[in-house]
Amino acid sequence: MKVHTVCMFCQMANPQGVPDTMWISTEINDTGAYQLRCAQGHDFWLIVQQPRYELLFTIAANALIDGYYREAVLSFAGCLESFYEFFCQVSAFKLGIEAEMFERLWARVMGKRSERQLGAYVIAHLLTLKQPPRMLSQSQEKFRNDVVHSGVIPTKKQAVAYGQEVLETVDESLERLKADAKDALCTAIGEHVKEMNSRVVAGAKSQLMAPGGLSISSTQTARSPGAARPDLATELQYVLHWRKIVGEHIPADFTLKA
Repeated sequence: MKVHTVCMFCQMANPQGVPDTMWISTEINDTGAYQLRCAQGHDFWLIVQQPRYELLFTIAANALIDGYYREAVLSFAGCLESFYEFFCQVSAFKLGIEAEMFERLWARVMGKRSERQLGAYVIAHLLTLKQPPRMLSQSQEKFRNDVVHSGVIPTKKQAVAYGQEVLETVDESLERLKADAKDALCTAIGEHVKEMNSRVVAGAKSQLMAPGGLSISSTQTARSPGAARPDLATELQYVLHWRKIVGEHIPADFTLKA
């Protein structure tokens, strides 16, 4: 997947809009910070403001559109596990725990151990929101394990169903955080952006963006009662719209139907 942006200097010089030729693309990486130069010679840094779980969801959505269903499932699974860590971080901030202490202990105790991360998430959810979290169904948990550990190759229908359940699982807990732990949630997002900015060369110009046109936590305000819940088909339409804007290939026969 690539990150696309427009130079902020060119945007200021063309307030009515910049031509397609001014789009800059670069391969996505694990740092979240990109040193770029536009066609006009402007140097700047691009900071990806999405939390890791959102970025993995975006990667999964793009893989689904391109027909890479196993890669989509793996990224959806990574999104969910990354969200467990994010939720626990928000819970820690709500309890007044410093970011550095949380990160150090998480790395030492949890590491890459999926079962420990899930257990920490369940307990943090109980302590923070006074109720157990929504979790993947047993059938989807087994499906995830079969794909991740046994090399099972999923169908489009299976990948879409798994992605929808991951989306609903993350969304439900996010909405509760927005309602009951909004300050801690804002702190977690701020810490993420702060960490990304720390990778920028001192004195350099930088700009923020969320690649892929998709954000499953686009607002820190809880939805009003009765508002529509996120739907994978709708989220994929955002990605398709973004790909059209930046000129990325869109499979002519793409549809959510199996």
